[in-house]
Amino acid sequence: MFVFHSIKELIETLYQNRNLIGFLFSKRRIVVHYDNLLSYMDNDEDKIETLINKNILVRLGNGIELHEDILTFLEKFTDTSEEITVGYIHDLVQNIEENIALYLLENNKEKRFKYLFKVRKELNNVGKNILSNIKVMRRSIENMYVTESNYRIKKQVLENYDKKRDDIDQLIGDIQKLLKSSDWDYFSKVANDHDLQKICLNLRTDLDTARTNLISITQKIIEFLNDILQQEKIDKHIQDVKRLKDQFVLQEKSDFEHVVHNESSFFFQSRFEVTTNLSLSYLLTDDATSIIIKVAKKEQRSVLSTATKTEPIDNAYFDTREKYRYIPNLNNLKHQFLARGGDLFEFIIHYEFEQAIDVNKRVTIFCQIANLYSDELFFTDKFKWHDDIEYMIIQPKEK
Repeated sequence: MFVFHSIKELIETLYQNRNLIGFLFSKRRIVVHYDNLLSYMDNDEDKIETLINKNILVRLGNGIELHEDILTFLEKFTDTSEEITVGYIHDLVQNIEENIALYLLENNKEKRFKYLFKVRKELNNVGKNILSNIKVMRRSIENMYVTESNYRIKKQVLENYDKKRDDIDQLIGDIQKLLKSSDWDYFSKVANDHDLQKICLNLRTDLDTARTNLISITQKIIEFLNDILQQEKIDKHIQDVKRLKDQFVLQEKSDFEHVVHNESSFFFQSRFEVTTNLSLSYLLTDDATSIIIKVAKKEQRSVLSTATKTEPIDNAYFDTREKYRYIPNLNNLKHQFLARGGDLFEFIIHYEFEQAIDVNKRVTIFCQIANLYSDELFFTDKFKWHDDIEYMIIQPKEK
């Protein structure tokens, strides 16, 4: 627990140490050693110990980090959290149901208002937390897929995110079911509270936006998983070819040579090399001596070659042809749709782009516009089908 006698004392302490807190917050993904922090604080050891005693800082072995509550507070307000807190949202929904039941049982007017206030507060938090979790999930999925090199880990992490996506989707369904239940209708009529009705309207809009974003995340997860599956098939095929080659039976047990002989696309591919790391146990044997000597000579030549001055490369060797990928202007599409009105999905499906765009890409554009410009759009509770695609009817928001 924090050791403070008042809110004012806590705020003053945080403000006086704002530079230190900012430094530790920026280093929250790595271990900051006590000696390094001491150097940053100009060897003011007493100040660090005071903050540790007040639980602003926490010592873990030789490392120092911010207290978990302060870290969570800062991540929430800077929108930099990387944790998906589905359990917290589930608890909020349970609290709403409990406070509704207590409100209906209570006869005292003042106590009733306290329960009503809690319901309004938790309903207001539910939508914001769901949208925040979806934003964190989208960012984490894209970052992980780009930075993680191990395909097995990629696949497992994506499957974990898919389970969390399913949990959030189920939570959205539970909340929508609650808002349509007879208990909720009775509670809202008894409460007859204008602020509660306004919060519910905003919550329904947030839930519709969340559902649309979850569709986009689902498409992204499926796309990444299909890429991984394809890469795994290619890797397995390569391993099988290598195994047959090592056993000197490649020609007898496969049509590899026939396929390569009749495949002309290889002439148009750039040359690539696949490197394999040798095990440490093999490098310690006498058989690896010749390889080590060869690599050492190669490294020595590369060092010498870097010191040799070379003439500048003629510009004629560079390919100056412009290469580009067509990217639709989402903002321009949004303005055209707001001016024309109607159904956003039908607008995107039948829009004449500068280049040919398939249905899957058009669905992605539909999700992107719905996500980026949700404040200017009205998400109805109606759905339609286009071929085998079910979509929500989205219209321009009335001004």
